[in-house]
Amino acid sequence: METLYRKYRSQDFNQVFGQKSNVMILQKQISDGRVGHAYIFAGPRGTGKTTLARIFSKAVNCSNNKNGNPCLKCSTCKAISQGRFLDLIEIDAASNRGIEEIRKLRERVNFSPAEGKYKVYIIDEVHMLTNDAFNALLKTLEEPPSHVIFILATTEAHKIPQTIISRCQRFNFNLADDKTILAKLKYICKEEGVEFTDEALMTIVKNSGGSFRDSESILEKVLGAVGVVKDSKIDLEDVEDILGLAEEKEVIKMVDNLLKKNTSKSLKIFDGVASQGVSIFQFLRQSLEYCRELLIQKVSYKRGDFKLQHLLKVIVELSDAENRLKHTQVARLPIEVAIVRICSDDGKDESAIQAADAEDSKKKKFPELVTQAITQIPGKLKTVKRERNDITAIDLATIEKKWPLIIEKMIPFNHHLSAFFRKAIPIKVEREILILQVPFRFHKQRIESPKGREVFEKISQDLFSLSLKCSCEVVCREKEEDLDNVIGENSDVVLEVLGDIIE
Repeated sequence: METLYRKYRSQDFNQVFGQKSNVMILQKQISDGRVGHAYIFAGPRGTGKTTLARIFSKAVNCSNNKNGNPCLKCSTCKAISQGRFLDLIEIDAASNRGIEEIRKLRERVNFSPAEGKYKVYIIDEVHMLTNDAFNALLKTLEEPPSHVIFILATTEAHKIPQTIISRCQRFNFNLADDKTILAKLKYICKEEGVEFTDEALMTIVKNSGGSFRDSESILEKVLGAVGVVKDSKIDLEDVEDILGLAEEKEVIKMVDNLLKKNTSKSLKIFDGVASQGVSIFQFLRQSLEYCRELLIQKVSYKRGDFKLQHLLKVIVELSDAENRLKHTQVARLPIEVAIVRICSDDGKDESAIQAADAEDSKKKKFPELVTQAITQIPGKLKTVKRERNDITAIDLATIEKKWPLIIEKMIPFNHHLSAFFRKAIPIKVEREILILQVPFRFHKQRIESPKGREVFEKISQDLFSLSLKCSCEVVCREKEEDLDNVIGENSDVVLEVLGDIIE
């Protein structure tokens, strides 16, 4: 039985959902007879890169295309739709990534097309090619035969050498919005003769992550699990049971208690959800999606009786827990640890922060007084002390020069932490304490956390043979609820925290 994804794959430009600008440009090029010799289709999985590449292959070889759109009736269009067109060659770079495969390709491109006007090569996941393979491909892209078109599809365009990119036309594919995916699913349901409630269908859309392929796979899973017959109706409860989703009210209760720092209630809610057989991973994703909605409400409409700072902490900890879930043998543990961390104050409320800053200030003054006393003592002791300072001292210029390397070395320890240090600016060195300038208290808290200081001290020891400590000065004190300041000034940090959830 044919899968829904294959059955309802778009066959011409008119059937493509989303990617409107890409469709318009490609269709116009074909209509005007100004087709390029090489293209890069870059974007997340399930956004239609390969589908559009096949439609493009039809259109350039179709003898009856109208306004650049394939007719779907000629022998060429039918052959491509059925996967038997000799001049359309699809290569999976993940399993054919070596130089030998590309050398064979270079030998074959010089042969004229067997059936159509153009020989089209679609190389999927092209970023997987080795450096030698890329170099071999480059020679072909520099002087390709007039009858050959290359379409390089990738989910990680940043891994493609610039020498390759510069010789191709690049088209970026974005994840689809909910409205577009919903329209595609409604079309499929109508064709299949099945009916969903709006809530049920939207739940599938929300769990697709903006991918057409994933949404259709989820839809197929639901249809298969409920044993759908013609004209039957599927509701929200059916979808939640099949996908292992928690009830929305449980997600809301969980996040609300995390924002109130209620550890016992949060743990109890999570235990209840997990005991019902709900997918822990799905519950975590639902919680993050709800946090995203709260974030938008807070920064855009100033709604919510919680601190934005604490919401960001919830998002960071739950995102970290999601990453740990993939590697742990005790499934519940990463989330339970995250709950405890989120709800613990760690002395980071307003008054505690001020008290800690005051205490730090006192501690910094004490060694300064000792130094002053020592420098007043004449003779040998004074000389010895100055020699010791020469050994341990480090200037700001040295740190500034090594700052990008410090951040780079931080990534393996903690990817999120490196993002906070990236927003920090070294401004001065006081003995063995590096003073950093940061835009918000949120940065200060993360950098001066025990983990932040531990990682920084270890890296500074490796680079400078000196265990530097770090202290932050907040330079931007505007209200953190302000959209421009919170998101605009910290866009890279927020994206680092939210990942694909906020896109």
